[in-house]
Amino acid sequence: MLTKKYRLVFGLVLMMAGVLSACSSTANTTNSGNEQQAQKLAQRTIGKLNKQKSLQVTLNSRVKSTTTSKKRKKTENYEYAMAVAYQKKPDVMRIDTTIVTGKKTSAAPVYLNDYDVYTKPNDGQWVKTAANQAGFDFDTQKDQYAAVSLLKRMATSSKLHVKTRKGQYILTYRGHGDSATEMVKDTLGVGNPGNDSGMGAVIDQMNVESFDYQIVIDRHSLLPQSYQGKIKMTTKDGTKVAQTQSLKGKFSQYNQVPTITLPEAKRVTTTSQTTNN
Repeated sequence: MLTKKYRLVFGLVLMMAGVLSACSSTANTTNSGNEQQAQKLAQRTIGKLNKQKSLQVTLNSRVKSTTTSKKRKKTENYEYAMAVAYQKKPDVMRIDTTIVTGKKTSAAPVYLNDYDVYTKPNDGQWVKTAANQAGFDFDTQKDQYAAVSLLKRMATSSKLHVKTRKGQYILTYRGHGDSATEMVKDTLGVGNPGNDSGMGAVIDQMNVESFDYQIVIDRHSLLPQSYQGKIKMTTKDGTKVAQTQSLKGKFSQYNQVPTITLPEAKRVTTTSQTTNN
């Protein structure tokens, strides 16, 4: 059984993965030639990313959430930061999440490989859970955090804008309404952490009012360097929730991530396919 803290963390991981993989629903473009140039750029960048043996992605976000029910209206502000590093062969990922709500700060590390998820509840001991039971899939997460899923959508989008500046390409999106909402729901609802966090019912009632996103790609290596965005959405799940989220992050340490070693688990909560650790 996953603790309440890790259910929240998985929900935030789900949000990050969705932001990185579902932003390509709609965009403003200047002409069809620009669209074609942007689509080709996305395809070439996918090829470059698939060759990387390791990388790190960071996210810093500020969220304002207003919940309205028949009896009251409550507004909360919180910040969270994530650092995701992964390596291939052996496939291992580490996700570090820090959440700041008011004066309270909480941190939760998560390790993941092809079969298991490692978490560290309040008792300080590492716990190993079968990945499919926790809603994690290594390959899906890798593609989402590395922006491969995002770029695949970009490569087939008819509405995409690209511009250049010294040493960089900049891809920009602006989406809203039903098409953006369905894109987010489709992406977050399958193969993501958070399936066990109670987020599914919320996703089914989500409406994206506006989605602005920008990703910067190096002109020489064709690898992503940074991204930033802002999302406004509303949900209804017994109560109405309106949320505004600003975010920014960086891609770094291509093929330079130090070896990630899985922790030694003291407890196993579900049957695992691995025997080590």
